[in-house]
Amino acid sequence: MADRDTYEKENTAADTWGIRLYIGILLFVGGLLTVYQSTTGTEAPFWVGVAVTVGSAVYVGRLLRAAI
Repeated sequence: MADRDTYEKENTAADTWGIRLYIGILLFVGGLLTVYQSTTGTEAPFWVGVAVTVGSAVYVGRLLRAAI
């Protein structure tokens, strides 16, 4: 038992950090565009845009805070 193989621990959270940040930013921009379109008279729902924008801002904020 003296010859034990050591393996690096896979950190999938660190591996997917960039893609999660990218998706969060895309959702934030999509929410802002939905809010903008709702003010220009289209049928885009204002509250859905606000909810997506706020939710994605919180998500990106938590993601960045965990990275620091």
